[in-house]
Amino acid sequence: MYRIIIQREFILMAENLINMNKIKEAKVFLDKAKAILKDYPESNLYVPYYYTEGIYFDEMGNLPAALKSLDEGILLSQKFHHVLFYYRLKQARYYIYRDMGDYEKAVKEMEELCRKEGNLPSDEKMFTRELYQIYMKLGNKDQALKWTLKYIALSDSLYSSDYQKQVVDLEARYRTLESEKKIAVLQVQKDKADYKVKENRFWMVLLSIVSLFLLVFAILGWMYFSNNRKLSQQKELNYKQQIVEAEQIRQMQVTKALLQGEEKERKRLARDLHDGLGGLLAGVKLNLSRYLQGKKDEGENNEELNNIVEQLDVSFRELRRIARNMIPESLLQLGLEAALRDMCHSMSNDHLRVEFQAFDIRRDIREDKQVMIYRIVQELVANAVRHSGASEVLVQCSQNEHLFFITVEDNGRGLNKSKASESKGIGLENIQSRVQYLDGKIDFSSEKDEGTTVNIEFYVS
Repeated sequence: MYRIIIQREFILMAENLINMNKIKEAKVFLDKAKAILKDYPESNLYVPYYYTEGIYFDEMGNLPAALKSLDEGILLSQKFHHVLFYYRLKQARYYIYRDMGDYEKAVKEMEELCRKEGNLPSDEKMFTRELYQIYMKLGNKDQALKWTLKYIALSDSLYSSDYQKQVVDLEARYRTLESEKKIAVLQVQKDKADYKVKENRFWMVLLSIVSLFLLVFAILGWMYFSNNRKLSQQKELNYKQQIVEAEQIRQMQVTKALLQGEEKERKRLARDLHDGLGGLLAGVKLNLSRYLQGKKDEGENNEELNNIVEQLDVSFRELRRIARNMIPESLLQLGLEAALRDMCHSMSNDHLRVEFQAFDIRRDIREDKQVMIYRIVQELVANAVRHSGASEVLVQCSQNEHLFFITVEDNGRGLNKSKASESKGIGLENIQSRVQYLDGKIDFSSEKDEGTTVNIEFYVS
C-alpha cells in the first residue's frame, strides 16, 4: 500500500513538472514510478503513467513514442473503466495527430470529445474552434462553416453570460453599498448602546469587586477559625498519641525490667541449685558411696542403699539439667550458636529429632540479646515437643549484618493460634514479650495436620 501511494505521487509530480516545462526533472520521477510499477503488472496506475509518459514524449518531440504511450493508456482506461483519463488521453492523442498532420484521425478524436456529456462551455468553445480549424486544413469548407457557426454561438452565449454576470455584480455592489450605509447608521446606534452598556458594566464590576472582597474576607475568616479548630483537634490528638506512646514505652520498660529480673532470678536460682543443693547432693552421694564400699568390704550388700545411691545420681543429673536450662554454661563460654546446638541436641531422643542449622551468626551480639534469642528458641522447641506431637523439628538461625532471623518448623498436628494465645501454659505470651523486647516481628503459620512454622526477625545492633 505504501509503495502504491509513492508511485501515484511520483506520477503526479512528473505531470506537474512537465506542465512547468521542467522536462529533465520530470523524467527522474517517471523512471522511479516505472521501476515500482514493474512489480504490479495489473495495476490501474498504468493509466495515468502512460498519460504522463505520452505528454513527456510530446514535449521532447518524439511523437511516435508519445502516440504509442497514449494508445496503451487508452486501452487500459477502457479496461479499468477510467473515464476521466480516457478523455484526457483522447485529447492528448488529438494534439499528437494534429501536430503530425494526420487531420483525419485528429477530426475523429475531437468529434468524440465534443460528443462527451458534461463538457464545460469553455471546453466546448475550444473544441469547436479546433474542429473548424482542422476542417479548414482538410479543405472541407461546409464542415468548417458548421463548426465556425457553433463556435460563434458559443462565444456569444459566453459573452452574454459574462455580461449578465457583470450586471448582477453591479447590482450586488449597489446593494452592498446600501447595506453598508445602513450598517454605518446601526453602528452609531450600537456604539451609543455599547457605551451605555459599558457604563452599566463598570458599576456592576465595581459592585462585584466589592462583593467579592467581602466574600473573600468572609472565607478567610472562616478558614482562619476552621484552621484554629483543626489545630486544636490535632494538638489534642498529638497529646493523646503521646500518652499512648508513653504508655507503650512504660510497658516496654516494665517488660524489659521483668525479663531482666527473670534472667537475674534464673541465674541466682541456677547458682543456688548448682552450688548449694548440687553440692549437698554430691556430698550425700559421696558419703553413701563410702559407707556402701565399707559394708561391701565387710561382706555385706544392702540393695536398698544401692537404690538410694542410684536415685541420688539421677536427681543430681536432673538438678544439673535444670540449672543448665536456667543459665546455659555453653552460652556464656562458647557463644550463642554452640548453646543453641547443645540445647537442640539435648532435646532430641529416640522419638524426636531436633535439627539445628546456623548461618553467619556473629559472636559480637550483646549478651542480654543472646540470652533472649536462646530463651525464644528454647520456648519454641519446648512448645513443639510438648504440644505438637511432632517427630521432627527444624531450627534455623541466621544473621544478615544487623538483622537476625529465627525459624522453627515442626511436622506435628498444627497449632491453633487463637486458642494457643489464650493458654498460658503454651508459652506464647513469653515468646511475644521477648520479641517485643527485641522490637521484632513474629509470624505464625499453621495448618491442621501439616505442622507449624514460626518466623521471627529483629535487629541485634
